[in-house]
Amino acid sequence: MRADLNIVDGRIYLDGSLVDCGLSIEGGRIRRIGKEASLPPSDERMSANGLIVLPGLIDVHVHMRDMGLSYKEDYGSGTASAVCGGFTTVLDMPNTMPPTDSPERLVEKIEVARGKILSNVGFHGMMTSDLDALEGMAELGIFSLKIFMDRCDWSEETFERVLVACRDRSLPVTFHAEAGYFMGKGPPQEGGRGIEEFLRAHDPRLEVSAVEKVIDLIRRTGARGHICHISLPESVERLRASRLGGAITCEATPHHLLLSRDRYGDLGNLAITLPPLRSPEEARGLMNHFLKCEIDVVASDHAPHSRDEKLRESVWEVPPGIPGLETTFPLLFTLVANGDLPLPKMMEALSARPAKLFGIKGRGEIKEGFMADLIIVDPRAEYVLDSSAFKSKAKYSPFDGWRVRGRVVKTIVNGEIVMDGGKIVGRPGVGALLRPSR
Repeated sequence: MRADLNIVDGRIYLDGSLVDCGLSIEGGRIRRIGKEASLPPSDERMSANGLIVLPGLIDVHVHMRDMGLSYKEDYGSGTASAVCGGFTTVLDMPNTMPPTDSPERLVEKIEVARGKILSNVGFHGMMTSDLDALEGMAELGIFSLKIFMDRCDWSEETFERVLVACRDRSLPVTFHAEAGYFMGKGPPQEGGRGIEEFLRAHDPRLEVSAVEKVIDLIRRTGARGHICHISLPESVERLRASRLGGAITCEATPHHLLLSRDRYGDLGNLAITLPPLRSPEEARGLMNHFLKCEIDVVASDHAPHSRDEKLRESVWEVPPGIPGLETTFPLLFTLVANGDLPLPKMMEALSARPAKLFGIKGRGEIKEGFMADLIIVDPRAEYVLDSSAFKSKAKYSPFDGWRVRGRVVKTIVNGEIVMDGGKIVGRPGVGALLRPSR
């Protein structure tokens, strides 16, 4: 057997430890791991020069936009942003224009993405009470049905019917867990237009109430639920108290772990997101739960908008969302470098656990036979985050100016180098369109 590429002289992340060894890639897969002398001959040899080789990161919550929202982001710019940030696989959310709420619209989105993507891409489906549409999307390979509880006016009977249908198809249900403006009535349009009014409209009790409802739905239907961008320690505590174990999982974002609402004073509308940033005490509590492995995954909730949209005067006209694909890894790796977060915990949250929860088979770890989705990281690199250099179309970030450690210097997707030294070198379409292994 002759390999396509041998990567040597690296510190490879294997089963929770960094091991001085190399690996061989052939046909897009990892074929051999070992000392260089034990690797097969290869067409190309790459020295990692003592840098760290990690499994490619997996983000289960991104908004790639495209189609009617391509001015905000498209599959080319979005996946370029992903691979520059170390993400080799992303799962795209369905609240696009048009929404991904039928088999026909899912096929349309797949065809738009095909030929553009630099990372692997999978798709979530939009909430629908049409069980035929749900069945069709499940057959086409959606990774979950996404329910936006702040927009959903379903009856209890409809909720149960949809969740039972998802259970019967082994399809997870992902939740935006805010009781919201009480069943889709929309934000208050009278009174103030500033941050304080926005925070009052998104009272923390709305998230806790929604989490309680999800717990009840999962207990009654036997479906599997996943709560997106959880923002409150109380929400995590309610999940733990439910004793439902893996039947309900959750994710947190870097901005909810590392920022708090006292930053709105200097960041303004650029930091408007949903759920909103919480109090400093709540952010610290959420981080403590993450460090205790009580939060399953970290996801960016990459939600790009144009800068002009974010700078609108009225908070009710500002679309919520923060671009995060190019900041998530350096922010978390800085915690690792500072000794605050063990590397295995970070990699579990950013790679192995997302793959397991959403049935992304053969990815998320460095193992023989797994796909060669890899990143090479310089752990000593120190730099300042600068959104003007993002590959994303969204040139803003609440983390602008933060000094971080750990730079992704190369990204390999399906055995091909797609990013090298911050430059996109891969061919559009190298990413795979993924289906879950249920």
